[in-house]
Amino acid sequence: MQRCDERINERGCGAKHMDKICPYSCGFCQVNESNPALKAAESRTVLPSRSDLDGAAQSLALLQRVYLLPMEHLLNGRILNTDSSVRLTTWDILRVARASADARRWVNAWVWYDEALSAIPDPDAQDHVSDLLEFIEYQHDLNWRNDTGWKKDNQFLFLLSDVPRQKPVTSVYSDLCRGDWSKLRKQIPSGAPQCHISSRGSPFLVLQPVKWEYLSHNPEMIIFPNFLSDEEARIIIYLSRDYMTKDLGSGGRQSHQVFLANSTHPLLTRLSRRIEAVTGLLAYEGANGEDDAGDPIKVRYYGTGGHLNPHVDVFAKHVNSTCDDNPMCSRSGDRIATFMLYLNDVKAGGSTAFYTSDVAVTPKTGMGVFWYNLKRNGMYDRRMDHGGCPVLLGSKWVAVKWIREKANFLRRPCSTDPEE
Repeated sequence: MQRCDERINERGCGAKHMDKICPYSCGFCQVNESNPALKAAESRTVLPSRSDLDGAAQSLALLQRVYLLPMEHLLNGRILNTDSSVRLTTWDILRVARASADARRWVNAWVWYDEALSAIPDPDAQDHVSDLLEFIEYQHDLNWRNDTGWKKDNQFLFLLSDVPRQKPVTSVYSDLCRGDWSKLRKQIPSGAPQCHISSRGSPFLVLQPVKWEYLSHNPEMIIFPNFLSDEEARIIIYLSRDYMTKDLGSGGRQSHQVFLANSTHPLLTRLSRRIEAVTGLLAYEGANGEDDAGDPIKVRYYGTGGHLNPHVDVFAKHVNSTCDDNPMCSRSGDRIATFMLYLNDVKAGGSTAFYTSDVAVTPKTGMGVFWYNLKRNGMYDRRMDHGGCPVLLGSKWVAVKWIREKANFLRRPCSTDPEE
């Protein structure tokens, strides 16, 4: 290993014959950061950061896991029916494995180190990867829990010491993301038609009724096809594109975002009024921030591999807590409902999966989706847990309007049923 380091410091990985003299040098040896050639290259080129590389590697592992992509297809640049000139090298496989291990995603790390072991011809390198694989197996078994209430997406069904080779366990969330409806039940009862064209009780929509459809009756989820025109979707993307920042929330997010206040563009004010008309709820933004009925519209962008892990849209009700620690929540209440808009079609992936209700929504330009986060008794509805499935091909733009609780206490009054 020392000889490899010396050669890299002296000649660099790109020097002639280095691929034959030290084929795994860039993967197994640490390059001296004081190397003049390396510093000169960095000054000329904008390179991705370590965080960027780790994020891309973890997203690749997630795509393979959620969509059950065959490894041989990935190695040859094939995703579903799409071929590309990009090929994964042995170093790429090791990079994905290491990033997964650093994130303590033991199943993903095991899958990719196991693939690297079969792809490496060099005996010394194989011994090194075997040691890494043993470490992953040890960590997996150390953290393994035999608890039916425990989320098992990060562990195999059995201890690896008992059953050495296993297939990763799938989940309802992954089944929904793949569109594997054979394992799921749909929450729409038979009988009455599910598609409607009506004013939804709003006088503003009498002369221009909207199309809507029940995605689920219990819990209530409604989709609004063509809620936005193509031009309106393009305007929202245009307003957002130059102001997006990387989402610095929890590690389960791979996206960029920006908040757009109604004052940003006249379209946003009209959009808030339209949402009020179809939902029957108030969604305006107060002029002084003291009487908000809704948040500013949040626009999110997801590139390939972009995703939002399973989560909730409320601040405190999901843990039976109060809004005391959040000024806006204590002032305007928690998020009683969500209205989400898809701003583009996604080539593959990118659905929104409600995994406790067995419901998934496929992105389509201009479509709106509405659901209540809180029950009528004010408690969080656990059936509304959801996640943004990874984008497999293309990109995804969404806009979200969260509607607040306090301004709507007369619009959606409490029920006499304490469970409702």
